[in-house]
Amino acid sequence: MPKKKASGSKNAKKVTAKRVVRKVVRRRGPVTLAAPTEVRRRRVMAIETPAPKVDTIVTETDVVTEPKVEVRRAATLSQALTEPAEIVVKPETKVVRRVVDTKRTRRAS
Repeated sequence: MPKKKASGSKNAKKVTAKRVVRKVVRRRGPVTLAAPTEVRRRRVMAIETPAPKVDTIVTETDVVTEPKVEVRRAATLSQALTEPAEIVVKPETKVVRRVVDTKRTRRAS
C-alpha cells in the first residue's frame, strides 16, 4: 500500500480563496477633453547637408596560379622507418583584385 501524506508535509498545497473585486466607475454627463492652454515651442538648429556624391571604383580581377611545395610524411612509425618522405609540388590558384581607378562625382539634387 502506498503511504499517505501527512497534512503538515512540505508538498501539501495550501488552499486559498480568491475574491474577485469589481469596481464600477460612474461618470456624470458626457466626457469632454479640455483644449490645451499652453503652446510650447522648441528651437531646432538647421544643419546644411552636403550634396550627395557618387564614388566610382574600377577594379581588375586576376586568377593567379602559383606552385606550392608540400612535404608528405609517413602516417605510422613503421612506414616512417621504411619509406622516405615525399616532396610534392601542387598548383595553387588565388583570386587577386586590384583597384585601378577611383573617381568621385557629385550628383545634382
